[in-house]
Parts: sequence; C-alpha cells; structure tokens
Amino acid sequence: MIPFLVSREILNLLYYYQTEVRRFFNNYISIFNKEYKNDLLKLKKILRERNAILKSASPNKKDIEIWDEFFIKYSKKIVKKRKNFINMVNAILEKEYNKIFDDFKQIEINYKTNFSEKKFLENIENDIDRKTTQVGPHRDKFRIILNGKRLKKIGSQGQMKSFIINFVLIMAKIYTEEKKRKGILIFDDIFAELDKIRKRTIFQMIEDLNCQTFFTAIERDFFLNKKGNFYMVDRGDVKEKNEKN
Repeated sequence: MIPFLVSREILNLLYYYQTEVRRFFNNYISIFNKEYKNDLLKLKKILRERNAILKSASPNKKDIEIWDEFFIKYSKKIVKKRKNFINMVNAILEKEYNKIFDDFKQIEINYKTNFSEKKFLENIENDIDRKTTQVGPHRDKFRIILNGKRLKKIGSQGQMKSFIINFVLIMAKIYTEEKKRKGILIFDDIFAELDKIRKRTIFQMIEDLNCQTFFTAIERDFFLNKKGNFYMVDRGDVKEKNEKN
C-alpha cells in the first residue's frame, strides 16, 4: 500500500526552497509513473558526471558534449511527465479546493521549466565559466497560484495548509481510481489552527475516500463520537483508549 502523508514538515512546504518543493512533487509523480523515478536517477548521474568535468581545472568541450546528448534525452522525458502530471492535478484542483472555502477561489499549480534544448546548448560557455550546469529540470520551479498571485506571498496559513491537505487527498483519490486499490492516509496534527467548518469539511472529504486513515492530535475533542480506535502516547508509552476516557 502507498502511504499519503501530511506532516508538520509537509504543511510548511511552501516556505521551503524549490529543491524541497521539487522533491515533494517528484515523489508523487513517481507514484503514477514508474519510469519517472528511473529517469530522475539517470539524469542525476549524468548531471553529476557533467558537473565533475565542468569543475575540473581545464574543462574540455568534447568531454562535456559526450554527456549532453543523454542530458537532453532525459530532460525532455522528465519535463513532459511533469507537465502531464500538473495538467492532471489542475483539472480537478480548483473544484476540490473550493469545497473548503465559502468564496470561490481560482487556484492552480504553475510549473515553469528551466529547460529547452536550444537554451541548454547555447549556455555551455556560461556553464564552463560558472563550473556548473545552469539549465535543466534540476532548476525547474513549482508555484501555487491563488487568484492570480503566488499563494506563498498572499495566502493565509489556513489557505496554505488547506492546499497541501487537498493536494494529498487528490493524490489518494486519483490513485484509488487509477490503480483500483486504496492507499493509507497518515495525518499528523492537521486540524490545528483550522476553524470548525473547515475541520468538518476536510474530515468529510477524508471519510469519502474510505481509506484506512491514521491521525495524530494533541487535542482529542474534535474526534469524539468519530468511529475508530484511539491510542494515547505518553513518554513513549502507547495505550489503547476508548472515546469516552
């Protein structure tokens, strides 16, 4: 079974550098496209070899160009798969996100690739000067756009948290529909700082998926009268609790 996780670290994703954001999206693209992870690993190896030559005392263009054909090949494959994935998510993201909010909001994931074959080949002199590969999917950017502006810049903490939760639920939903099997949902204290209406709405969206789900929470009040097994963790000691005590 595939775990779909929302942790404190993931909820803060939009505050992180693009390296972490790319890793987040790469993980989910890999779930739906088995070739994608292999393409990433191959490109990483090619990039490492190319950069090693660029960092040498006297980089030779012919040595660099040996790797360029392979770099272009896998870069194109990765960019295509990323575009297809983002288009798939954007097709349903707005509808799902607006279940959480009363006023309609336009939201989408904006994927901007750093790579084109022409740009890559024309940049070789700059790469030699800077001793690193500056053009490629390793520099791509994923941004969340809310009502025409970057969510990171204008969004409230609740809006950013709601996007991450909503995105993971969409992934679980698509996985169930495409793979004909259910994943496992794992949520670490996701309801903190959300109002009661959004808590109920998100919980209902989770219930609708009908997946095995694990929650951690500091406060139990919201989960009272909810079906499930309860466990208390105290200084590493785990005890099963019923919902009345």
